[in-house]
Amino acid sequence: MKSHERISEEGFLRLSPDEQMIVLIRLAEKEDADLDDFKLYQSAIISGTDKDVKFTALKRIHLFKRHADLLPMMNRLRQQESSKDLEPYFSIALSRLGVISLNEFQNIFK
Repeated sequence: MKSHERISEEGFLRLSPDEQMIVLIRLAEKEDADLDDFKLYQSAIISGTDKDVKFTALKRIHLFKRHADLLPMMNRLRQQESSKDLEPYFSIALSRLGVISLNEFQNIFK
């Protein structure tokens, strides 16, 4: 994928895990996160099958804090038992987004 090309969610999910991680990292390196790119991070976290891809997305999801769908998505995930499989990056993301305090974050890992 060239840096100026857009990739669809479907196209993204067809990439290998390594290619998905590269796309997510490159998009995050842009000066200002493009809110349209949020869907790829959302797909990686919600629909992705590779744990490393999910972690790559969670490490950078805070870049989209202005996206209207981000906090609802994170709060829905927070209610699911499967979010425990995404630790510690899920809680790090929640902390970066201000959903949980630093004190709450520290208490999760005691």
